[in-house]
Amino acid sequence: MKHDQLKRFNKLLTDEFYLLDHQAVNLPSENIFYEFTISGSTRNVYKVKLYNSGKTFCNCPDFLGHAKRAGCVCKHVCFVLSRVLKYNDQSFYDTLTFDCEKVKDLCTCLSIDSCLINLSLTDKYIDLKDNQPNFNKYREIKEDDDCPICYMELGSGSDSSILGCPACLGAIHKKCMEKWLTNKKSCCYCRNNIWEKYGTTSILQL
Repeated sequence: MKHDQLKRFNKLLTDEFYLLDHQAVNLPSENIFYEFTISGSTRNVYKVKLYNSGKTFCNCPDFLGHAKRAGCVCKHVCFVLSRVLKYNDQSFYDTLTFDCEKVKDLCTCLSIDSCLINLSLTDKYIDLKDNQPNFNKYREIKEDDDCPICYMELGSGSDSSILGCPACLGAIHKKCMEKWLTNKKSCCYCRNNIWEKYGTTSILQL
């Protein structure tokens, strides 16, 4: 294991990490099959994603910056693979690619050690998450409902191609709304400015 990677791996011995949430993800278009929500040592909340390609992702600054340039993964990825999944194939830290079938099996029969959970932090995370706007929820789309921006039929789109306004639950084509937001920051139905929060990458802190 290279020096930069070993420094991050050894953080598992000194820093406190907790698993806040985990779930299987069915997003073929994004190639993701599992997602873990982690409380980092500074109590920031990070998402670690596992891809069908055997690659990992974390939205922490280190993974996106220093670790990427050093050709290694962050301590949060190390925590998920080593402590949560107990995936002990050290070759991952050289290739940065895990054995996908083996890791999928580990996710399927996942048993979480109690020492990896902090109930107080989990409760705080649930409260914070519940107060975040949900742009993937919308009222039932009827057969003749059209997108208010392009006026094309909404019902023909997949769930991933539709967004909903957290304020009025109106449904809009994702591509149309993202184009709309380049000029305006309010809902095309109700004019609520909650859309200012769409696409932000702010990190939750417990």
